[in-house]
Amino acid sequence: MTSDIENLLFLALAEHRAGRKSHAEALYRDILKAEPRNASAHNLLGAILMERGENIPALSHLRKAAMNAPDFEAAQTNFGSLLYTLSKRGEDRLAREEARSWAKRQPKNSIAQHWAAALGAGSKVQGAMPEALVRKAFDGFAGKFDEKLAKLGYQVPKLIASALSSHVRPPLDILDAGCGTGLMAMHLKPWARSLAGVDLSPAMIEQARARGLYDALETAELVAYLQARLQAFDLIAAADVFCYLGDLAPVLAASKTSLRGGGLLAFTVEAAEGGDFTLGQSGRYAHSETYVRSCLEAAGFTLLSLQQDIARHEDGQPVGCFVVVAGERR
Repeated sequence: MTSDIENLLFLALAEHRAGRKSHAEALYRDILKAEPRNASAHNLLGAILMERGENIPALSHLRKAAMNAPDFEAAQTNFGSLLYTLSKRGEDRLAREEARSWAKRQPKNSIAQHWAAALGAGSKVQGAMPEALVRKAFDGFAGKFDEKLAKLGYQVPKLIASALSSHVRPPLDILDAGCGTGLMAMHLKPWARSLAGVDLSPAMIEQARARGLYDALETAELVAYLQARLQAFDLIAAADVFCYLGDLAPVLAASKTSLRGGGLLAFTVEAAEGGDFTLGQSGRYAHSETYVRSCLEAAGFTLLSLQQDIARHEDGQPVGCFVVVAGERR
């Protein structure tokens, strides 16, 4: 990239961040006239078009960004987001064809493979959503997260707190795993001697920090975080977190080692009717009751309660979940 292009891109980004998106768009187009394969300009122009609902024009730019720069995380995540948007808005065949082509051209790209599997384009279902997708999604709407969930009738923190109420013996050292903006913390704090939170999204961590309820907050991948904290907690709560994991064995094993004797693990999963776990069009996973029970058994937990309920509503339809409380095997 020449210094002139770099300077122009810097100016375009400044306009973009200042909300002057029409100016930024014109600059991105100028960059692409001079340098047609510039992945940053394609990605950012595509993002502006997608935000305006111009999904087909956005597709051309985001496709080029993703294909020209397979290691460019923002381009990969934005392209995947657009394919999901297309699939939700009646362009499912187009989204599937694009995902199939993407995955074929980039067989080692976990983001491409994940969306190809989610959109029914033939790729094998992976054991977890790629970290970059989770981080990008939650960084993107951290500021409006609570408002968005309220509109969806989100009930998971209340469901977990209710399921735990007959099992907890405070005061406890508690981990809010995948804490998000801290909605679960309001229910956990009354039981806490100490309350820690961990999340992949730095923007979510900052929202959680603003609540003033946590004694410690950290941006980290959950399994690695747990593995580094042996017998550190009396209670681990994961509200609407395991839907980003297909294979539950690693996180359950790590949770077991991070809990003290007599410790409790409480979590939700989206409910699947059969099999082990399924990957939905949304990119999230759902788990069967049989699979949850077998994974808990294998990890050395005793199941204390498992209830089926409604986590929230999406597109006017209820999203079923299992609310699970488990403890050390007796």
